[in-house]
Amino acid sequence: MLVKCIHWITLSLIFLFLTCNAHAFDGHRKGFVLGIGLGSGLITFSPGEDPKYRLAAITDFRIGYAIDNSWQLYWTFKDAQLRLHKSTNWLMFEGIGCSYYFKPEAVSPFVAGGIGFSNYGGSNRYSHFGSFAGGGLEFSRHLSLETYLSWAVTHCGKFLSLRISVNVLGY
Repeated sequence: MLVKCIHWITLSLIFLFLTCNAHAFDGHRKGFVLGIGLGSGLITFSPGEDPKYRLAAITDFRIGYAIDNSWQLYWTFKDAQLRLHKSTNWLMFEGIGCSYYFKPEAVSPFVAGGIGFSNYGGSNRYSHFGSFAGGGLEFSRHLSLETYLSWAVTHCGKFLSLRISVNVLGY
């Protein structure tokens, strides 16, 4: 499943790079946007009455378009790898996101949010509703510190996660 997903992402990126205009990656937020981030998070899992807390490794990927220097619309993947039930599992969010930057250039605070699907499982994947909201600070051109609160309901309980990551954003 993961190999197939990586395959489609790679093909999509190649297609986008071949079709985007020469003004991409010119230092202005307007236009094609590609980002990746790494960090950590605290995941709260509630299968019943007693919540469980786990630390997780976080990855963040986004690809999309900025309609101007303030608004970005993108497809995003926000993953968390955690140990739960004596095995390593993934809690993934995949969906549409939107960010608003308060200043047209760095240094700028921003807010973001999105809705989509949350998947949880080791070898089995289940799709359910998920959402995220948060923001951060673009502290230099292409680098930002981001924090998000995400929520998911799955077949085995509710997940609430606080995610902090450093992201590199190409625009």
